[in-house]
Amino acid sequence: MLNPFRHRPPTCPECRSPARMLYGNCSYCSTQIHIPLAYFRWIWALVVTVLVAAGIPTYTEQHAGTWFLSLACTSLPLRIIAGYLIPPWFERGPVKLRLPFVGWYLTHFVFLFTYWTFLGWSHFALGASHRDIAELNAILSSPIGWINPAFFIVPSRSFADVCGILLGNSFFFAVATWFLYRGARFIMRRNRVTRINLSEQVGDSNEDD
Repeated sequence: MLNPFRHRPPTCPECRSPARMLYGNCSYCSTQIHIPLAYFRWIWALVVTVLVAAGIPTYTEQHAGTWFLSLACTSLPLRIIAGYLIPPWFERGPVKLRLPFVGWYLTHFVFLFTYWTFLGWSHFALGASHRDIAELNAILSSPIGWINPAFFIVPSRSFADVCGILLGNSFFFAVATWFLYRGARFIMRRNRVTRINLSEQVGDSNEDD
């Protein structure tokens, strides 16, 4: 039975002792252990489920960007609470360092926010026309603005609304970039395996000769 007031540390898969991971090793038997990627996926799936359940009844078209931004900011404390209630488990082997999807997500948001700030002040300093500003807003509102017009950037939007819209667009860009990265990595890995097999076949044929 789940008891949130009784936190149990994860156990080492080698020595079966309640252990902590110190520099990638068990604190008792010094075996290389790591937290599997599946744990983080389950935790974030739980957080997203809670956010969807809380976001549907609180959605408002007038401040859709602020609504999305507030849900995104709520995800961090929810992640901490979920990680406390559901402790991780350990698996044998060294940790595989990779950039998580959240890293791709935040990178795209920082880029879009910097891009919007720079071009916005540039348009203001150069005295751009209303048409130029509308075109800039249309570009920054895509693709989430195509799905729901409430996420379209207009001059009447508040700063929080614009940040929420940019954050929503960053999700789509991060998903596209992540899939491109995974696809390129899969192709490179397959080509590497093919080259290794060809090298082994050439080596075997030379030995036979």
